[in-house]
Amino acid sequence: MKVAEIVVPTTSVDIIQRCPGDNRVLECALDGKCDVITTGDRRDLFSIKTFHNIEILSARQFFEKYL
Repeated sequence: MKVAEIVVPTTSVDIIQRCPGDNRVLECALDGKCDVITTGDRRDLFSIKTFHNIEILSARQFFEKYL
């Protein structure tokens, strides 16, 4: 079972204006072909809900849905 993979994104996104660092998370998720982003960031990332068919969930939502 693969637990982690290092991703160096080549894609650039500029969706979240208030916190540019959150855009780096989206870039890594997109280039890493992720299915889910799990976050505690309720302001920016969590409010998007999905990004290019990548679900954005709280830790609780992730555990309830997938574990």
